[in-house]
Amino acid sequence: MTLNNKRIEYKSGSVNSFLPDISFLDIYICVLLICFLFGSASAPANAFAGEKGWVGAQVQPLAGAMRRFLSRLTGTEEGILVAAVTKGGPAEQMGIKPNDVVLGFNYRKIKNIDEFERAVAGASPGDRIVLSVFRMSPTILTIVGRMGQSPEAGGVDQSAGGIQESPGPATGDVTAKIFAPPGHHEIESLDYSRDGELIVSGGGTSLKLWDALTGREIRTFTGVADVIYSVAFSPDVRFVLTGCANHKAVLWDVETGKPIRSFIGQTKDDLIESVAFSPDGRSVLTGGSDKTIRLWDTASGQEIRTFAGHKAWVNSVGFSPDGKLIVSGGWDGHIKLWDVATAAETGPFKENKPAAEYKAARDNLRSAGGRGRGGAAPVVAEPAKIDVPPAVIVRVGDKMAWNIEAWKNRLSTVVFSPDGKYLLSGNWGGVISLWDASSGQKIKNFTGHTGRINALRFSPDGRRILSAGRDNLVKIWDVATGQALQTMTGHTGEVRAIAFSGKPHIVISGGADGTMRFWNSNTGEEFIKFVGLNDGEWIIVTFDGYYNSSPKGHKELNILVNTKVYGIDQFYDLFYRPDIVTAKLRGENIADLVTLTLSEAIKTPPPRVSFTSMPGETRTPAAKVCYRVKSAGGGIGEIRIFQNGKLIKSDGFYREAFRNENTAKMQLASLNSRAVYQDMRSLTVKEKATSLAPLAAPKGNLVEECVDVEAIAGENEISLTAFNAPNTVQSFLETAKFVSTVKQSEPHLYILSVGIDRYRDASINLKYAAKDAADFAGRMSAAARSLYKPENIHLVSLVNEQAGKQNILSTIDSLSKKIKHADRFIFFDASHGLLLQGQYYIVTSSFDGKLFSMASLISSNEIVEISKKIKSLSQLFIFDTCHAGGVDNIVSGLYDARMSVLAKKMGLHIFASAGSVQTALDGFQGNGLYTHTLLQGIARGSEVDTEKDGTVTVTKLGRYSKDRTTEISGKLGHPQTPFIINFGKDSPLFKVQ
Repeated sequence: MTLNNKRIEYKSGSVNSFLPDISFLDIYICVLLICFLFGSASAPANAFAGEKGWVGAQVQPLAGAMRRFLSRLTGTEEGILVAAVTKGGPAEQMGIKPNDVVLGFNYRKIKNIDEFERAVAGASPGDRIVLSVFRMSPTILTIVGRMGQSPEAGGVDQSAGGIQESPGPATGDVTAKIFAPPGHHEIESLDYSRDGELIVSGGGTSLKLWDALTGREIRTFTGVADVIYSVAFSPDVRFVLTGCANHKAVLWDVETGKPIRSFIGQTKDDLIESVAFSPDGRSVLTGGSDKTIRLWDTASGQEIRTFAGHKAWVNSVGFSPDGKLIVSGGWDGHIKLWDVATAAETGPFKENKPAAEYKAARDNLRSAGGRGRGGAAPVVAEPAKIDVPPAVIVRVGDKMAWNIEAWKNRLSTVVFSPDGKYLLSGNWGGVISLWDASSGQKIKNFTGHTGRINALRFSPDGRRILSAGRDNLVKIWDVATGQALQTMTGHTGEVRAIAFSGKPHIVISGGADGTMRFWNSNTGEEFIKFVGLNDGEWIIVTFDGYYNSSPKGHKELNILVNTKVYGIDQFYDLFYRPDIVTAKLRGENIADLVTLTLSEAIKTPPPRVSFTSMPGETRTPAAKVCYRVKSAGGGIGEIRIFQNGKLIKSDGFYREAFRNENTAKMQLASLNSRAVYQDMRSLTVKEKATSLAPLAAPKGNLVEECVDVEAIAGENEISLTAFNAPNTVQSFLETAKFVSTVKQSEPHLYILSVGIDRYRDASINLKYAAKDAADFAGRMSAAARSLYKPENIHLVSLVNEQAGKQNILSTIDSLSKKIKHADRFIFFDASHGLLLQGQYYIVTSSFDGKLFSMASLISSNEIVEISKKIKSLSQLFIFDTCHAGGVDNIVSGLYDARMSVLAKKMGLHIFASAGSVQTALDGFQGNGLYTHTLLQGIARGSEVDTEKDGTVTVTKLGRYSKDRTTEISGKLGHPQTPFIINFGKDSPLFKVQ
């Protein structure tokens, strides 16, 4: 690639003259100068232009103060500085700004300009690119875009649609890996609940609760007003305590996510660095920048007593296992023990003079007055008003400092051993010390970290130590020998929080990169990463590439194949596997669940798809759309066509599930979640042994076809995608548009409501299903009169004996001849549901209790065919099905995966109740629980309409029904969390009256 780039050497001047270890005011002035100097930089517009790809950014070597800031905040000194970006170029459209520091290109480190030039030269116009960017924050940004084409090479339009996206991965020898972005919020602290079921993480103004068994984010706490520095669970796991800025600690309700009360100190500008619950949970402890430890009553929020004696910030507080003593450590370099009952300093550390190792710190301590850095008596004889920055600023400035000799003995953390006999301390110089708690004697030092120790933990048996440092490392130590057993690398910022999990072989870490990582303590290998994103989105991804995510979280994932980057969408069906994530978190061997690896999948690449003919505008009722699908070496499998996001054509080239003869002999009534899980495992083992499930006859290497698409008034967006022959990897979604001027008829609403209480096998009869179907249809049709004329609302109800498989399918055939594109179709089913053979099934009324016949089961593949037959582009499928054995934490991940893939296949909305048989039989106020919350949402439209725009939409009703079902079921003692999956466009169901 020929580069038209002009390098600019970084000139060291006044910015470089600043020392790296000066006070906050010096650092602050330094930042201002950097902004001034860099902000005035100019550069030629055509930097990095070439024949292949073009970024549109001018860069220069990284040096001076910016390099030091990078080092202090991230632990690395390598990267290149963006001096300028070309207006309208790819870099500007990606969001790259002058003064950004580029650390990586497509997940490969960039150390200098030469490496950046080679990376750009290896990319082509249209390639997806990912830049890792430092922007004056410990959290590294992941910025995704596409390579452009330089104006000199004819690339005029650099917009998203101006350059065709590059084709998918090519066949041949490949290496492939899935990458998740850094989190959007730093993690300052985390805690693992005693029951092993929950994790809480906090940092910035983000507080998140995670399910440790499945990896799901349960909630992002709302109403967090102050920056969080410390978090802790109460012993009974009912509460979370946060230590915050503005000298405030907040008690949160785990069940509701709401704040209960605050514990507020006397000085507003101070901050709480450390919090802890007493072993009985009746009191809480706080320590922070006011040099004081405070004991509070949990129930009332009243301060009980204070513990004064530290001469500098208190960074760590904790209770002894018996709750009689408090341990504290701070920036004055002292460990202190306190009597909880009297607030008196006690124990062997009280009378000891500072050890020789503290001499340098003592001699060099400076007084900044008030909440400043001082640890000795103030050097100013008479009182003096000193302009002291707020504690929050002091914390940031001091923690950015590097290799200040006088600060190396500041203590950052002190913890008791589980038996209370030992203390463990970590300081800013990277030294971990083990102390005898009764004598005060140091037993040994553990050295190996470079830079500040941020966190320490004893293992539950007290035989190992877990440490985290500013050097981005997590280490496990042997207490007896002092040797490092494992060193875990992977965090891209300093590690600030750690915990031993409830399982002896799993440890957890969280850091400035915004990620939580699970490590195997026996091997030191990372096996799962948690990433919290903005707007409540999240991702959990295993080292093997399997993931679980919120509805939009997966869009942040990227796949690196050799040197090229691709989005996750083309692999969604294959690697969205919450069941595997859950199995991994449970410590299970997932080998028999993995049927295909990412590298293996790419060796049979998806075909290339393109449109060959489509009108720009049509006045006729239908438009002819022609397309080409060409094999890229992996053959051609299922071809899907979507109109405005909804599946309208698929050739039914599905992978069919194997029959498991052992399960087929079982009775539905005796099936439990364990059996469902084992059935899935046996199925995947069989799949793996035979390569893949059988498919229809191959299609060859080229498919050229045309299809008549019924036009709707206005814009029609047509999307095309295809799979490889084994149906494991999906191609890019190619999209084109045409406009129809045809006059649209009045929309109609069709509701098909199915409810089954009585089965041929009476042992599995239900109680409320038929009533649920009738109540939903009646309530929804009445509310819909606010949008549809009464004569345009059509209800079809099939209950009990009417709801056999053949009658349901024939009714849908009849409806498909009436329903048009602009109409809405709602399918409601209250019955038994079944997760078996890797598919979801509706159990119809003719089911006799045996599983060897499919004649009375409607499979997920058949549900896809139902959706295709119905022309409506606005479809909602509601499955209030009672699942044999229940959808508990054993199979919830598998159920979520199957329902989500089903929704994505159809491009529509699915509400799935995920209830168990027992919950359904209990019922709630005359209906099944999930139907009850749907009916409540229809009746209380003003509550559901959170945006207050006067309408209840599909997504609003889904969100409301999920929240209410989860809340009520928790109180009933039968936890039930519906799955609300939205792949279609949101649209109103009715107006709020």
